[in-house]
Amino acid sequence: MKIVQKLYVTIHVICLLIWSVPVSAEITVSSGAQLNRSQKEEDDSHVEEEGARTTLLVPFGVRYKYGKRLTLSAESAYSRITDDEATVYSLADTAVSISYIIPKLPLPVMCGLMLNLPTGREDLGNEHDDTGEDVSGQGLNLGLNLSISKKYLENFTFGVNTQYAYQGAYDSTDDVPDDTTDPGDHLMGNIKVQWKYSPALKLGAMVSYLYLWPEKVGGQKMSQEGGMLTINGNTEITRQPFVFGLNAQYKVPGSSKTRVDGKLVTEDENGRGQTLGTSVNMTYIRSQTLVFQGSGSLQYTRESEYRESGLPYAGTTMQIRVGPGVTYHITPALQCNLSARYTQATGKASLQAEYDTTSRGFNLMLGVAYTLK
Repeated sequence: MKIVQKLYVTIHVICLLIWSVPVSAEITVSSGAQLNRSQKEEDDSHVEEEGARTTLLVPFGVRYKYGKRLTLSAESAYSRITDDEATVYSLADTAVSISYIIPKLPLPVMCGLMLNLPTGREDLGNEHDDTGEDVSGQGLNLGLNLSISKKYLENFTFGVNTQYAYQGAYDSTDDVPDDTTDPGDHLMGNIKVQWKYSPALKLGAMVSYLYLWPEKVGGQKMSQEGGMLTINGNTEITRQPFVFGLNAQYKVPGSSKTRVDGKLVTEDENGRGQTLGTSVNMTYIRSQTLVFQGSGSLQYTRESEYRESGLPYAGTTMQIRVGPGVTYHITPALQCNLSARYTQATGKASLQAEYDTTSRGFNLMLGVAYTLK
């Protein structure tokens, strides 16, 4: 019954967006289906397989563009999660966003508002499957975004972005008193630059930093995750009908704080390791109506500095993702997307996992979008 009520609220929010914008706006309605299947197992010497988990997601959403300045969107999803123990049905939270480019300013400025409406199930906690898809419900979240960009000499683009996210509290258990979780707010800022060397070659770089406020449980500060410094570099090469993209990323986590004797204390050694990742993608533009894609990524995270009893708190991990995709414009207004992705992640033994582990996941996605102008 609760799912039906939340589904009604979600559809009502989307309908309000439809009725609140001018008729002349460009309207895009989207839906589809996404199937995720994942399984985790320990190394051969300590065989212990976890039952496979299957997640079926049915996303749905709507987006409006009014001119070149205003964009509104709302999206949610219905999910079914199945494992060896049970099958859980749930509605995801509803994400609503509004962005507006302020006119008549010396520099192009875009401001945005993002809302996470708690239509999902809070008792799922922070569950996600091994493909990385979030299937949880949280509290009422509010995000504010401000972006500034400027072109120089027709070849250089410089941009600055800042985003503040208020994270609302939620209760993931109905039978435990005073355990409401307040995940803490987020503040992120980045600087990016892009150089268009020629029509066939683009180079870009970005540096960002994320700061997180302490997490509270039952009104008490329990922990505070360290900040995250991220450095990105990307290259795009166009050779019609092909477009190649290469991206490299380096993440440096800061030291976290944990509750000791009633107060937060910074850990002596970092409990998280640095991450180095790279991804490559290729697009083949067969025609104006048919486009093929292929992508692959590799992410390596080194073990944490903090060790105990000869084991790191977090072990070394390696994750590989690869998969093809295709986009087909059935009509100028109707677009269909189909993609598949295989994921494999290996992790070394640590204080969090007694033995080496391997996780495998498969993801199949179908999306349909219809645009009215």
